[in-house]
Amino acid sequence: MDASVFTLIGALGGVLVTQIANYFLETKKGENAKVAKKLELDETRKHDLFKERRLAYTKYLEEFDRYVNTPDKGTESVISSYYSALILASKETSVILIASLNFVLDNELEPIMDCKKELYNAMQRDLEI
Repeated sequence: MDASVFTLIGALGGVLVTQIANYFLETKKGENAKVAKKLELDETRKHDLFKERRLAYTKYLEEFDRYVNTPDKGTESVISSYYSALILASKETSVILIASLNFVLDNELEPIMDCKKELYNAMQRDLEI
């Protein structure tokens, strides 16, 4: 065989190996980019959930206090913020939220402060970053 044939085969082999390496490199880059984007989206979702929870919890606690101090307003003032907070709450916090509303509806004002403290701590745990 002629030396030029060996040179041509070597060059074509080099191009083929380079193309295969580039394919695997680009595939890996694409996978890493997808993972990075997923992590970014997850962080954005967590941050948005944090903001929504914070606003809903704040509103519920304000209306809860307002109702406890002036119960003649009626439970309607607490219900809308209650549902907003309940939808966004973790399982643990939702149990305490339900208990807090039950105390309000049953006019059991004595255990309300203990429940409120427990609710506040659970809400803080939900909002930890």
